[in-house]
Amino acid sequence: MNEGFYDEDELKKEIAYYKKQLDQRSGQMMRHDLMITSMRHSLKQKNDVFAVLITLQKKFTVSTAFETLLAETVKAITTNLGMNRTVALIPCEGFNTYRLSHHYGYPSDFFSTHRVKEIEFAAQYKAGQHFLVNKKTLPDETCKKIQTEFGLNFFVGVPLIHNDKPAAFILTGRTVQSPPFSPVLDKGDIDSLTAITSMVSAVLQNQKSVQLELQKTEVEKENEIITAQRNLLEQTLN
Repeated sequence: MNEGFYDEDELKKEIAYYKKQLDQRSGQMMRHDLMITSMRHSLKQKNDVFAVLITLQKKFTVSTAFETLLAETVKAITTNLGMNRTVALIPCEGFNTYRLSHHYGYPSDFFSTHRVKEIEFAAQYKAGQHFLVNKKTLPDETCKKIQTEFGLNFFVGVPLIHNDKPAAFILTGRTVQSPPFSPVLDKGDIDSLTAITSMVSAVLQNQKSVQLELQKTEVEKENEIITAQRNLLEQTLN
């Protein structure tokens, strides 16, 4: 082979080699981009839920009514977590049956034209259990009811546990799912909602502790009064 002359087969091999290297680098870059995007999304979720917790912590006290707790919670979730709609359900007399208590993000006439009475869950949900419906999941009958009754095409839901049983059930979600403007709901959203309901549950527990302490103080005062009256009666009889 003369100097400066490339064999056609050798040239093809070199081209194939560099093409393979380029494909590998492109694959690595795509994986890195996906990893960075995922990390950014996860960081945003954490920042958003932190903002919700701070907002609610400033508003909640040991004297805040349960109705107000739910109203402020559904509002904060919708406005801070990038959700379209949020509802709070509370237990009914029936087994695993809930009714609408509070909502946020809906058109003003939604519940007047689309009346939701009660919805029955297939099972009793406890701490750590949840709903997650996105484009990749196959909704069961309960999830289909939620989609129909509350206009939530894609949603997450967790129970608000108090005294080892659901005091409410929080559902939040989006009407569309179109990344990056409407990210796919995932476990991070479940963790965010769980953190919020846990904080509300802690508020309820603190309220109960304060009530018990007040009751204890009241009983002690009544006992003191009874003791004083008994002593006075004994002195009078003597």
